[in-house]
Amino acid sequence: MHIKDKKTGKYVVVGPKTKEVAEKCLELRRKEAKGEFVPDRNKDALFYALGEKEDHPSRARGFGGVNVTVKRAFGAAAKGSRSRKSETSLEDREDLKNEIREGLRNEMQLAVRSSVALVLQEMGLSTLKQPDDVADTVGNQIRLDNAEVNNVQPSLTPEIKNDTSLRLLLKDPHGGVTYEVARGKAFPGELCHQDYVGSDQVRVKVSIVPQEFETLPLPIPVSAYDLNTLKDAVGSIVMWPLALVRVENEDTRPSQHEVMGSNSHHSKLSTTPTKAPTEEPMVESLSPDLQWLKTLFGTMVDGETYNIYLDADLFYYNTDEKTEVFKDDLSQFLEGCEPNISIIQIFIRALRDDLVKAVTQPRLGWLCPDATSDAKLIKKAEIAIAYITRAFLESVKNGHEFILAPIIDSKHWVLLAISPQTYSIYEFDSAALKEGRKLYMKMVVLSSLKRYKMSGGEIKVKRKEPLWKSIKCPQRNGSLESGYFVMRFMYDIVKSCTTITDLEKVFNSKGEESYTNGEINDVRDKWAMYFTSRCVN
Repeated sequence: MHIKDKKTGKYVVVGPKTKEVAEKCLELRRKEAKGEFVPDRNKDALFYALGEKEDHPSRARGFGGVNVTVKRAFGAAAKGSRSRKSETSLEDREDLKNEIREGLRNEMQLAVRSSVALVLQEMGLSTLKQPDDVADTVGNQIRLDNAEVNNVQPSLTPEIKNDTSLRLLLKDPHGGVTYEVARGKAFPGELCHQDYVGSDQVRVKVSIVPQEFETLPLPIPVSAYDLNTLKDAVGSIVMWPLALVRVENEDTRPSQHEVMGSNSHHSKLSTTPTKAPTEEPMVESLSPDLQWLKTLFGTMVDGETYNIYLDADLFYYNTDEKTEVFKDDLSQFLEGCEPNISIIQIFIRALRDDLVKAVTQPRLGWLCPDATSDAKLIKKAEIAIAYITRAFLESVKNGHEFILAPIIDSKHWVLLAISPQTYSIYEFDSAALKEGRKLYMKMVVLSSLKRYKMSGGEIKVKRKEPLWKSIKCPQRNGSLESGYFVMRFMYDIVKSCTTITDLEKVFNSKGEESYTNGEINDVRDKWAMYFTSRCVN
């Protein structure tokens, strides 16, 4: 429907009938984005815009010219002998293909921008700015009318600093009114729950949610951590659209599009709010060890890293290895965000060193969380199986009763306790699902155990298939990250369990009640003390 204007070099729609079809097609595309129109195979927006042929049902009719021959459309063929093919040159065909591609690209950009703008409007986010080449001109060029979908107010918030008190807003997708739905504090950073924070987002810790807003969905949910509603987010760090954040010390009078609460334009937050746990947030009540870590963090320059030594025996390696700790890793740890693989590796080294001090021969070992991450398993499952099989054989040779394997799967940490000799695996999940969690690691571990058995590994029980059992263990309450639960699981196991049968006894007595901030801070303190005293010279 577009042709290229030779003067301007832009693609335009000419002719009143063609223009009418283009407008109808774009209108159907808008309805399709809203869910008001659903295409049925070939009966899409363009089909209905052109209209159905009366003599051929289910086929669209064309229009726009009469007796348009190949010669009139593409010009006369080059003259030559009958033995030569009458066709356009290779350069002409390439030019034609490029023009067609450009025309299709422009049409797709218009359609995609329309769909994205409508979705962003419903989410309360700022819409995309139309490029200059689709703006209205004096000629017959068509553009999307973005006035109705570009009505989200720009953020009124100045530069947000750490610990800034915030009012958190949500936009009603139906009424167009913006409501203040929560209060919280800013914790700027690049990562949140293993996801990068966008330039139009900010990390916040939600502290108060009025009761009438508890069931509203988060603007940016984190399903992997069961953070889907405002109530789920109380006490947790989440991402929030910057356009829907206001600093509390700003003029608190709502704009014509903002309402505080649900009954009055000037009402305060509900008198029955959901509040964060009574204990102070971890970042606001640092222990002496964490304070010293914070001091160390303050001396680091941007981009500086610490290379931490990991000896071969720690993870059944063939050679010594190292892991890197970046300045941002320490920042995330101090703020109580999800620990990454390097943090877990160093904590395992600390637990192993304590075991060596306490007993002559440790009764357990560890798998490397980097080698067993879902990212590595998806790409190189066979390499992981070979590594784990070798670790099983080495563990039995070293007299280990079982192996602990902290794994990160879909940005969620889970702990496995594996006993090759009893052909069993015990799973510790701080956010257990009724139907069980689908782990990439499960297939790899089961395959490794079978390969261990085929390699002549010792099996003390008569069992054809490995036993996989979920242990009842403390469950997250939404305010603490899964990685810290895995660290605490390992800490309790090292302290209280010497054989695989001890696991159920120890954790059955604990039940599913969540760990307290104090219990989690114990392992954070231990990590901070070990890192500052044993890893940093």
